[in-house]
Amino acid sequence: MRCIYCLSDKSDSAFTKAEHVMPQAFGRFQNNFTLNGVVCDECNQYFGDNLEIYLGRDTVEGISRYEYRIKDRKDFKSIGPKTRLQGMQIAEGVLKGAYIYLEYSQERDEIISLPLPQVGFQNKISLNYKYFLLDGIPERVELENEGFNCDSNVRAFGDSFELIEKALANKKISPEFEKELPLLDKKSEKLLIEYEASVDSVIKRSIAKISFNYLAYLQGADFVLQDIFNPIRFYIRNGELESTPFVIINNESILKDELQNGLARLMHIVTISWAQTGFSLISRVSIFNFLSYTVQLVRHYPNPNPNFVKGHFFNLGDYKIYELTRR
Repeated sequence: MRCIYCLSDKSDSAFTKAEHVMPQAFGRFQNNFTLNGVVCDECNQYFGDNLEIYLGRDTVEGISRYEYRIKDRKDFKSIGPKTRLQGMQIAEGVLKGAYIYLEYSQERDEIISLPLPQVGFQNKISLNYKYFLLDGIPERVELENEGFNCDSNVRAFGDSFELIEKALANKKISPEFEKELPLLDKKSEKLLIEYEASVDSVIKRSIAKISFNYLAYLQGADFVLQDIFNPIRFYIRNGELESTPFVIINNESILKDELQNGLARLMHIVTISWAQTGFSLISRVSIFNFLSYTVQLVRHYPNPNPNFVKGHFFNLGDYKIYELTRR
């Protein structure tokens, strides 16, 4: 038996695990699409440990698993300071601009926002606050030149007040702190949060694997074992790159009739079709019908089949998979 990813010939005892087209972290579907006997256990384990764990925990889509109760909120785990979800800030209200992180609250059975160690300075004219993490506090002269008050009404958040005072002392700042700060733990309060999310090669390879698995499910192992698929295969398995990006991000919906009422339907979507050139095989993937990704599975296929157009949506309402139709 030959693995469609590492291309190694192995005995059937090396193919004991099922490979899922859509990772189970994003839902267990009644008629799930699985690959049996085509992805070896070693590759399956590698993907789980090195790709899917980050797609499931360290992306916007990963956090959405808890919002939609696909994953129990008490199991929420943050990647830590090296997360791809950087610069999470409150986007409105009296704490606008304050940096936060996410943590599960057993008392509320929710994922809540908590402040990171930081300092906020008030602008003397606008009276608005600007927040700085402890390793990013500017020099005092720089703050004063930008109109910030360094001597009073300074806000501070963090577990260790000594660390905050030390960080400020290094900048020759010894302020009077604002004593009564707005709290983040009001049970009725919902916070709008802004953040920057990086989609690096690990996340893109995870998306490409969904597309390649889908192609293997539709066309069979012999089809994807063709040498022409080696670039995408080795990109997914080993991180090998080529000059043209395999995965790009799109803002537009895959479904033509989506967003007419401003609300996206809750589902995962995977499609495959030929590009307009007629020679490139293209897949589209969207998890939670949020961002969509375009994956180039092969650039120049020698014998394209223009009628090969497929798509399925993984419905998170009834946890069944349905085939899409063309319009």
